[in-house]
Amino acid sequence: MSDTAIVGTLNMAFLNLFGTLGYGHASIQFLETQNQKGIIKTTTISLDAVRAGLAMVTSIAGIPAVVHSTHASGTLDSIPKTHLVKGG
Repeated sequence: MSDTAIVGTLNMAFLNLFGTLGYGHASIQFLETQNQKGIIKTTTISLDAVRAGLAMVTSIAGIPAVVHSTHASGTLDSIPKTHLVKGG
């Protein structure tokens, strides 16, 4: 499955959960994606809601999927790039 399909599915999950206004307040940005992993930037106050949106995804491009968060950080600099490497 492509990273584009993953981002599109996540965007729809967040829009369905938050609505357009809530999505805007969460300030969700997809910064990097590779190897079916990625970095999502959001506001601190929206972190739990974004995690809930991830949990709502059950399939991507018709393929059953489970999406979850492995790391949260107050700054992007403290997120190791190894989180994007398969198996990292």
